[in-house]
Amino acid sequence: MPFHTVICLLVLDMRASFERLAEAMHTSRLVASVYAMDTMKNACRTAELLILLYQRRRRDDIKILDDLISMHEERTEATVQQPVWPDPDQLSWVENLVVGIPSLEGIGFEQLFS
Repeated sequence: MPFHTVICLLVLDMRASFERLAEAMHTSRLVASVYAMDTMKNACRTAELLILLYQRRRRDDIKILDDLISMHEERTEATVQQPVWPDPDQLSWVENLVVGIPSLEGIGFEQLFS
C-alpha cells in the first residue's frame, strides 16, 4: 500500500501531494525493513527510482521553460523594447482561477484509499 500511495502522490502532481511524499517514502522504507522480503525491498527501490525519474522530468521541463524565456528576451532585445508578455493586471483572472483549485488539505486520504 505505501508504494501505491507514492504513485498516487506523484500522479496528483501538486505541491501538497509532494509535501506528503516524505511521509509516504518513510512508511515504505519502514514496511520494507519490517517485512524483509524481496518484493517489499523492490517496491521501495522502485518508488525511489520513480521519484528520481519524476525529478529528472521536472528538470527537463524547467530547462524547456528557461529556453523559452531566453528566446523571448533575445527577441525583445533584438526588436522593440515593448514586452510581449501580458501585464500582471491582465492576469488577475488567472489568480482567481488558482484560488478556486482545492488543495489536499481537506482530503481524507483514508477515505481516498479505502
